[in-house]
Amino acid sequence: MSLRIGYVNVQGLSYNKFDVCCRLLDTIYDFLLVAKTWFINHYIRKHDRRFLALTPKPQHDQGRPSRGIYLFGTKHARSIISNLSITPYLITFTATSLRISGVYFPPSTISNSDVDRHLRTLHDLSVVIGDINVRFRNALLQEGVAGPL
Repeated sequence: MSLRIGYVNVQGLSYNKFDVCCRLLDTIYDFLLVAKTWFINHYIRKHDRRFLALTPKPQHDQGRPSRGIYLFGTKHARSIISNLSITPYLITFTATSLRISGVYFPPSTISNSDVDRHLRTLHDLSVVIGDINVRFRNALLQEGVAGPL
């Protein structure tokens, strides 16, 4: 049995983008990780039949909340998911015998030590998919300092 996993960065999960995500689940993917949702209409999204998980909504004083990863899946995906683990930057789960993690590290809002700590937890996974907005310094090929962009 094959498992189809997708990841999209939507830069705000509007109604139109959510419709596209639903079509992707209907036609291509079993699981779809949707990042940078900005928690737009999240009270509606988390009651959708395809909803499986979401990262915690961060505290914010003004404007829209940043980040946000949703995990959506088909009916079959719901029946095979287990061992769900959620942090502010990761959704990790098991499907069949695969350990899968969707990640979103926002640029310049996470410290080097936090990135390092989170990445070290991913060592035993089968699939890591997402946005890791970090510069991994290669002194021969890159200028600038290592760390968040």
